[in-house]
Amino acid sequence: MTKTSKVMLVFACIFVTLAFSLFAFQAYVELCSMGLLFGGDNTLGDAIGGIFIFIYSIMLGIAAIVAAVVSLPFEIILLKGVGKKWYSLTLLIVTLATIVSAVVFFFLLPAVSQAINNATSSSSSIPSTSSY
Repeated sequence: MTKTSKVMLVFACIFVTLAFSLFAFQAYVELCSMGLLFGGDNTLGDAIGGIFIFIYSIMLGIAAIVAAVVSLPFEIILLKGVGKKWYSLTLLIVTLATIVSAVVFFFLLPAVSQAINNATSSSSSIPSTSSY
């Protein structure tokens, strides 16, 4: 392995780790946002907080995608330098999976809210059976 390949491997590992960490934090924040917005008894504060947290998760997703895209040139140079070694392919697969997953999480909350709205609008209300 040449010195250039070692440097590219180190930079690719740094940026892939950063991208994956940002994505994991984005997923956690996104799920917390859904818990606030669609949890049991919601107040106005829960709804506003859930929206702010959702905006924060979008920023984290953009940061994860940027970090993953920054790692791609290092991985391509590494792939050309060492060939199809297991570590170069693993870094490339993790990077592509991080990009796809971050994009999917962008559309997770709107899709879930649409599904919840469809489920609540199509369900019929249960009539009251209390008698006096």
